[in-house]
Amino acid sequence: MESAAPFTLLAVAAGYLFTKLTHLTSFRIQRLSGYHLLFESAIWGIALVGASHTLLSWIGRGDASWIVGIREIWHGHVGVSGLATFALALVLSVLLPHLVNLVCRRERAVRRTIQLYGPELERLLYRAIQRIFPVSVTLKNEKVYIGWPVWTPEPSGETRDLAILPAFSGYRDPRTKQLTLSTQYLPIYDRILEGALEMGADDFQIVLPLEEIRTANFFSLDLDQSFFEIPGDTM
Repeated sequence: MESAAPFTLLAVAAGYLFTKLTHLTSFRIQRLSGYHLLFESAIWGIALVGASHTLLSWIGRGDASWIVGIREIWHGHVGVSGLATFALALVLSVLLPHLVNLVCRRERAVRRTIQLYGPELERLLYRAIQRIFPVSVTLKNEKVYIGWPVWTPEPSGETRDLAILPAFSGYRDPRTKQLTLSTQYLPIYDRILEGALEMGADDFQIVLPLEEIRTANFFSLDLDQSFFEIPGDTM
């Protein structure tokens, strides 16, 4: 009696290869670990084995000359029917991702992964990047940066840093949390556009560790921030 271990290994390997090579699943599984990754690979492996069995059954019943040729070549190299099913599943795990990726492009898979599985901070930053909208970032040391995120999210793993092109920087009062802006970068960018400086805007990018960020929110440069101030007590 044949051991089921080799077949199980082939099925799991096929499932892992498929999820690794397919944009729709590759970014998500790289955020998984341990039994979650094994379970995900096993599920897709079972699906591939089922597809392989269906395909081999169809080939086995076909009488067209090209089908007969495929059948003879296949049986000539793989004589065990059970092994043939699992071996074909392994082949499909490499071929099918190319077809799936034609439908689900990388950008779509990135967006889906971040929207469904990313933390709230990563989602906010990704939306800001897509909209080219500035954000206000407050660090644990009360330092504040306002600008445009230029960091590219890495959906295949945990994002650790944020690169931001600052428009303003400043600080919050440790007691009242009142924001004070102390530096403005916009005039510098204007001079760069005019060719007055032999530098690029990228030279002013600031990289912030995500673990040092206390709060982050969208920030409109056109909206008067005094709108958000609470009027003093007039009683």
